[in-house]
Amino acid sequence: MKPKPRVALLSGGLSSEDYLSRRSVAHIHENLQSVPYEINILDWHKEGQVTLHRQPDEKPVKSWPDLLNCFREFKPDVVFNCLHGERENAGQLQGFFEILGFPITGNELAPSVIGMDKMLSKDLFRRMEIPTPDNHFLGYLREFDPREALDEIRNLHRHFELEFPIMLKASRGGSSEGVALAESEAAYENILDEWTENPITQYCPIFLEKYIRGREYCIGVFGHWNKDALVILPAAEIKFRGKLFDKETKYSNDYDVEINPDISPELLRRMQYAAREVQRALRFSGFSRMDFIADNAVPYALEVNTHPGMGRMSIIPKMLKKCHALEIRNALIRMIEWAIADSKRTLH
Repeated sequence: MKPKPRVALLSGGLSSEDYLSRRSVAHIHENLQSVPYEINILDWHKEGQVTLHRQPDEKPVKSWPDLLNCFREFKPDVVFNCLHGERENAGQLQGFFEILGFPITGNELAPSVIGMDKMLSKDLFRRMEIPTPDNHFLGYLREFDPREALDEIRNLHRHFELEFPIMLKASRGGSSEGVALAESEAAYENILDEWTENPITQYCPIFLEKYIRGREYCIGVFGHWNKDALVILPAAEIKFRGKLFDKETKYSNDYDVEINPDISPELLRRMQYAAREVQRALRFSGFSRMDFIADNAVPYALEVNTHPGMGRMSIIPKMLKKCHALEIRNALIRMIEWAIADSKRTLH
């Protein structure tokens, strides 16, 4: 009897989003019961070691000192990527498994690099004529002086209009990490002073972005850019009381996610079109989520999430509960099958 293909749910990671990854693993594991695969969990700890688990939250049955030694011995047929964060899904992980020859679910190396980097993805949006807020690249915190950067923008009359309040963002990172609203020049300098101690803003370059006050929406897409027809998931609106959906708002749960919100058909059409075309242009495989802020009738693309959370309370699973065209279990199985098929195509 032929053994079941071995699927490893890769959990944890080195970034600050390791806890989100473990929530995703728990929900994915729950929805991969009674499937024709052997399901295992490989939990990658911040200190580097990897532990093997049969069930979420159960004691490990084996451990390795690092990811490389783990995959030298434990050889799955598919790695199911459940990691989140700027150090896991900006191409590094995808390149690692591509070199080792292990099929991995989700996006390949190049789509991960472009999609995870907000500056690169915004360049793509502009080429595709998708509206996105104006921005100005600053660089790594260790390489520029905050006050001099503002003087340079003013003196050189850059295309970027320097007007407070203004957004400060790290080019990579998720869960509202590396995002802040500066309402004055003094606040701008204070934020960057604080960010010198933040691992994400030490690791990622910084940029300024025009602040737009409006309603925030998310559009989810599922599918393989070159295989089946793409499925557009029900829209979501993020509702919160403050000026910014930041880390503090998110972690305090001081917000609501409304699925199928009251929205004009034209605004919805424009956002769905943008999300679908970005999925195709970046050659995504699996789920993606585009975030927009709508100022009157214009939806401005803020970013594309190349690897959205799959925990029970995450936005994509909430969308799936209202989606008649797609069931989460079938979606997860298709992602595994695509990873195997794409690997065979690449290696042969």
